[in-house]
Order: sequence, then structure tokens, then C-alpha cells
Amino acid sequence: IIYGATETVEGDDEHAYNSAFICSPEGEVTTYQKISPDEGSWCKAGEPGFHTQTNDWKSGDVFTLELPMEVTFEDNAVRGRSVVLGPLVYSYSIPASCTEDNAIYDNLAGKKSANPDFKSWTLLPDGKWNYALSDCNASDVEIVWTKAKGFPFDPGNSPVVLRVKASELEGWELKENRFTPAIPDSFNIVEGSETVLELVPYGSTTLRLTTFPVACKQESIGQ
Repeated sequence: IIYGATETVEGDDEHAYNSAFICSPEGEVTTYQKISPDEGSWCKAGEPGFHTQTNDWKSGDVFTLELPMEVTFEDNAVRGRSVVLGPLVYSYSIPASCTEDNAIYDNLAGKKSANPDFKSWTLLPDGKWNYALSDCNASDVEIVWTKAKGFPFDPGNSPVVLRVKASELEGWELKENRFTPAIPDSFNIVEGSETVLELVPYGSTTLRLTTFPVACKQESIGQ
């Protein structure tokens, strides 16, 4: 059984990333297959009980069960919103500059690496990042299958990206030009700044924006 892998069914390269069970029977041939899908908050419940698929199964046969996923919004308990597809949280991968950091910090008890091959690095935004979500409904988010190959959590290699509308916030800047700032209670949108961002799985990013301020004009919590 393969779940959430990059393998695909021959002739179909669009339905193998966190959306399918692929069962390839080996050994003794059976006459039926019982499937009991695992249900989570990201998977809508169907009819209770088992589904029985009867066939004269032979070694090498493939049975595919697709569990469709929808984009949802998760609202932070304080403020801000995240975008979720299935079991994965998606983030905006912020363009970053990376420089070696040889400083010794008091809040890290003066620690420094004794291995010259294990360096410390500082990542800072090298592009715009101060965005708020403009999409009011999760159904407005576009799901794009990139058909990327290789390890799906390598940066730039996500098989699925989400396209969302976003706008820049006035005055939302790094704290002390270094630290992540809190999401403001209120804000103004930069006029004419609406754009489309591509979000990727949280685990494939290094510097990221995951919890967004909400700039849409209607209330849509839980949509």
C-alpha cells in the first residue's frame, strides 16, 4: 500500500500525491478486496462500514481508491489564517538571502559550532513577504498539479501548489529588522498591490509565511 507517495498509476500522473491508496496484491490470489478508508478532519465521511470490490484478483493487479481533498482555511485562535489541503498546511516560500553568521548570542548561552563544516546561517527576506489573504472563500483557491518529480519536500519540487490572491500590508515590517512581527490588529492594504501567490507544503520551505492576515471584505471563518 502506497499513500502520499510520488508514484503514479501508469497513464495517470495527476493522482498520486496525498490523494490515493494504491494496492498491488502479491502472493495468494483472493476473490475480493475489503477497503476501510481512514477518515480525518480533512476527509469527509462516507457510508459507514466496508466497501467490497469483488474481482478475480491476480498478482500485479492494481486497485486505486481516491480520497478527494478540498482546500480549507484554518483560523488562528488570536488572529490570522492558514491554508490547508488534505493533511498538509501550505506556506508562502519567502525569497531569502543566506549569509554565514559567526556571531555569538547571549540568548543561546554563547554557543557556537566547533565544526567548521557545520556553519550557522542567517536567512532574511530578499523580496516582499508582508501579504494578507484576499481570497474570502477556500473554494476560490486554485489547486495546481505541477507534475514535478523527485522528493516532494525539496524546495521548488512540490507536486502540488496552491494559488491564492493576496495584497501587501502597509507598515508590516520585521521587528528590529530581524525578527518575525506579530500580525497587526488592524492594517491598511497597499493600493494596487493585489497579486497571486503560490503556496507550497510547509515542510518544503525554509523562510515562510504560513499564518496570513485576512484582507477579504466579508466574514468567512471556517469557509
